[in-house]
Amino acid sequence: MVKRSSSARANRELQLALLARREAMLHDFLVEIGTERPAWQDPQVYQVANGISIGPASVDIDFVGNPVIRARITNATTEPLDLVVSLDRAHASTLVERLQPGESRTIELLGARDFTPGRLDWRVTRL
Repeated sequence: MVKRSSSARANRELQLALLARREAMLHDFLVEIGTERPAWQDPQVYQVANGISIGPASVDIDFVGNPVIRARITNATTEPLDLVVSLDRAHASTLVERLQPGESRTIELLGARDFTPGRLDWRVTRL
């Protein structure tokens, strides 16, 4: 009975890994063929929480008409962080896992179609 459970779990994990890989490949393909057009740039770096900054950011419009918000997040704390980063006006959020001390990485959020660029009011929730 235990073997079935661990076997089923392994199969499920494999399927999730394959889906994640397919999603990444589709994303890379869409970016490569130029399906997005630039809409707006925000050069501002926002201090959103103690030791956490976000920015600069850019907003592109994808081939369906939805905004894609990309920004740089930086962890200036001394501990690894798991965060939920949100843009309420864009009705968008993303999970940032294991952001190491001193690490900076690009995050991507898919916004609602009615989002209009302006000041980006970032919200961060630590997990």
